[in-house]
Amino acid sequence: MFQQHCPFPTLRAAGLLFFCACEPGDPERIGAKEIDTAPPIDTGDTSDTAADTATGDTADSANCPDPVVGDAGPDQTVNLADGQVQLDGAATGGCGPYWWFWALQAQPAGSTLSDRDIHAANLEDPTFTPTVAGDYVLSLAVYDGTQSSSPDIVLISVM
Repeated sequence: MFQQHCPFPTLRAAGLLFFCACEPGDPERIGAKEIDTAPPIDTGDTSDTAADTATGDTADSANCPDPVVGDAGPDQTVNLADGQVQLDGAATGGCGPYWWFWALQAQPAGSTLSDRDIHAANLEDPTFTPTVAGDYVLSLAVYDGTQSSSPDIVLISVM
């Protein structure tokens, strides 16, 4: 039996919210990932059409015709005694830099993990430590400053 979390990305006017909050208005709940997508301040400089943000230049969708595609990596079978599991995300298309959003979608009965237990969930290759044997399902969505990928799913089977 799996414990299910909110599985799909949702856009919100005040920002970008991936993996809907399980309680409205509560971005700290399991599954919520939020970044500030406030419009840039107009400085009058027209030499760069990309919007500047705290993490780098975001993409201009007219210059990035290929959609961004996230890849959560291959399914894995691991031993519980091995401890930490390394995830292997990737992205193609869009225009970098990329923002990474990993979320735990399902886990075996008896596991109490949450998204907060995914170490470096905002990076391409985070880790997590399973607590019980069974199947863990994680998703990856990638955002390039203009568009987000559909979530890609990876199955981690823990023996």
